[in-house]
Amino acid sequence: MKTQYLSIILLVVPFITENPQYVEATCSTGLHVDETAHSRPASNPTVLDTFGKPITGTVKLGQQIQILEDFTNEQDCEKTFAYLLQIQDINGVTVSLSWITGTLHPGQSLSPAQSWTPPAAGTYEAQTFVWKSLKNPDGLLPPESVTITVESPEQIVTPVVSSTNAGITAPHIPVIINQVELDSAFAFFPDNQTCYDKPGFVNNYTCSIDIIPGHKVQCTYFLGASSCEPIHQYTSGTNQSCFGPDGSPNAPQWFDLYNTQNKTVQIQLFQLIILQGQKPWGNEGLFPTKVNLGPHEKCTIGLGPLDEPLSLDQTNMGFAASYTFEGKNYTATTPPMTDISNDSKTWQFDGNKWTFAEQNTIPIPEFPFAITVLIISVTSLIIFYRIKFK
Repeated sequence: MKTQYLSIILLVVPFITENPQYVEATCSTGLHVDETAHSRPASNPTVLDTFGKPITGTVKLGQQIQILEDFTNEQDCEKTFAYLLQIQDINGVTVSLSWITGTLHPGQSLSPAQSWTPPAAGTYEAQTFVWKSLKNPDGLLPPESVTITVESPEQIVTPVVSSTNAGITAPHIPVIINQVELDSAFAFFPDNQTCYDKPGFVNNYTCSIDIIPGHKVQCTYFLGASSCEPIHQYTSGTNQSCFGPDGSPNAPQWFDLYNTQNKTVQIQLFQLIILQGQKPWGNEGLFPTKVNLGPHEKCTIGLGPLDEPLSLDQTNMGFAASYTFEGKNYTATTPPMTDISNDSKTWQFDGNKWTFAEQNTIPIPEFPFAITVLIISVTSLIIFYRIKFK
């Protein structure tokens, strides 16, 4: 999905610069900033990583982030609106401007999230505005803002791989990646369900019959989209998040971690590198997360999208999950994979090779003592940060 920067930007910027006055709503109550939606911290706007987790510290240069705000129409009438996100550098220069327009029914909520990749290190201010329309900058809500500090990327170092560790047999490898979903099936409405596609207007019954002829595919107008884009089903390999109760294993894209050992293990996951064609496509610096897995147990890391159909590309994608176990660093990797089938099939590793098959149908050896797996131990970790152009 590409963010649209329309030609009327020259008209919008002066309105923002003039700081239009917040106008009380004409209905009985008013739009309300929802500080409890999605169980997120009570701050608006909120800066998130691509997993939907709040970022409380600095942002790395080249790291894609999401800027989200929740608000609700608590009036007793419909309300048209224009939601704008403006990002300015320390000199007050606007480096990003995007918006979405629509209508909120009484009691309806909206959680727009705009992705942004910082162009340079420094301090930025993200400002959000909710106006009556792009042509009428009377504010339906007071402007909100959040400061974003972007620091220079860490030094990129070449991995030092021990030749004795490249291709260790499974008894010495605590956790591997054994299943990957890159393209879950579309979400459909029943044939007897009435739904429609109205550009710029979204509700719970928005669909398209053009994506798959003869089927009503659930869709929505993501921020900046000119067409109704399909919604994918949220699935999971295990229904158990590797991040514990704070995480969700359900997403349109995900992968499973598998404990190869005959005992319970605890690893500390600290880095996820996303690869495309074996080259860095993106990086997720994780808060050190302890993952507990019973003997031959699995957990799922969900890769949920924010304001886009899918978080990752679907062609030649791979993963490298780095973790610490008993004082040693390991990186569990996958080969490049492609999945554009839009169904319930996943890539699965049987301890010897990867196979594309129906989810959870490839058996995993219980005692893989003599099987070489795609895992290496590293003494230096590659640090890359994605610049993803939307």
